[in-house]
Amino acid sequence: MWDGSDADEVMAVSHSIKTSSDWASTMEQLAEKAHAEGRTVNEIAYLRMSEFFIYGADPKKKKRYQEACDLFYDYYSEYFDNGIVQRHKVTYCGGYLSVMVTKAKGSCKDGILLHGSNDSYYLVHPLVDILRPVPSSAIIRSLCVIR
Repeated sequence: MWDGSDADEVMAVSHSIKTSSDWASTMEQLAEKAHAEGRTVNEIAYLRMSEFFIYGADPKKKKRYQEACDLFYDYYSEYFDNGIVQRHKVTYCGGYLSVMVTKAKGSCKDGILLHGSNDSYYLVHPLVDILRPVPSSAIIRSLCVIR
């Protein structure tokens, strides 16, 4: 289960999930419910949970992914707009890796490189709050490859 989702909410619908397709559509329904209730963090998680189980060349996969990313960057925009976190794109295999960098407050001893999986984008908020006081030169995270 993705960070940002509501475990009780997912548990309540889990009995109806038998296939990957069931999972994707159930998470889409939870995303719609979260959206209607203004629960953006839950909505982002459910969109990503849905996208994870949409396979192959299904155009819904990229659409769900893009919806989740757009919502994420909008919701956490203050970190990017005020320069706490900088976004970079690193060319990779005909696409790019999204990289986020933040610098430590004060003097730096060394750097920290974090590579997350597809659900680790929720680390932006807690890592910035926790690691910025730590003497490290940068926090760099790789998010995804877009082709």
